[in-house]
Amino acid sequence: DDIDLLALAAQLTPEKIDKLRHGINKCQDFIANLAQQGGQIGFEREFNVNPELAEPIVKDWRAKYNWTGKADITQRTGSHLFIGDWKTGSSKFPDMDQLELMALLAFVSEPEIETVDAALIFIVDQNVRWSSVWTRVLDFPVMQEKWLGRYHDLFRRSVQGDWPPTPNNLCAWCPVRTCEHNAPARAKAIAQGKTNLPD
Repeated sequence: DDIDLLALAAQLTPEKIDKLRHGINKCQDFIANLAQQGGQIGFEREFNVNPELAEPIVKDWRAKYNWTGKADITQRTGSHLFIGDWKTGSSKFPDMDQLELMALLAFVSEPEIETVDAALIFIVDQNVRWSSVWTRVLDFPVMQEKWLGRYHDLFRRSVQGDWPPTPNNLCAWCPVRTCEHNAPARAKAIAQGKTNLPD
């Protein structure tokens, strides 16, 4: 809404705008470097996989439990795939799990891919956080088991309505006001001048 836009505009100091401009230039350099290495570059590449993480599917918004992931940039070189994800936030706490999940979806979607590596590319921080290189032979079965376990746990919780309070960085934005972690997190965020909290 208008208040959030005004708050965002207020945060865009000349210094931040300058950092963002430099970050975008670095991203352009990153893309140019990929192009020089050869291979096939893609943007906004989507992977759609069945709930068992066993085969690719045609995307269907009516289906509740399929896996879908979108890679901001990819580079395919032979049997290797690079996946990049642009980030505008801070690189202080990178979520590397999302890269692992994207690699898993890529392995399922394209059986000819043997290795995948990935990176979170932080635009404002001008920082790149690289993953390890995952292999189909060694890593794919472990990744598949891990994410299937998470899927089954989420499915069970969804059906049973079993969502135990778990403190994390999003507590201040959580709509469940009765949770023991919500009020302290909101108070801390407000003290830090955060203005984008829900009412």
